[in-house]
Amino acid sequence: NLEGMRRRGFSAEAILDLRRAYKIVYKQGLTLDIALQRLELMMSDSPEVCLLIESLRASERGIVR
Repeated sequence: NLEGMRRRGFSAEAILDLRRAYKIVYKQGLTLDIALQRLELMMSDSPEVCLLIESLRASERGIVR
């Protein structure tokens, strides 16, 4: 959550990038593969978003949306 990221020292830019990534994955109604492709194209320069992408790709059980 937002407060937890602030407490752990995430920069404002990293938080904004993660919020944008969340909206792409969970709010736009895309398949997971398409959402991940968009994230890779749009935010590949953000290490936090790259970690999110890796985590979602490595998931064997999928995600709940």
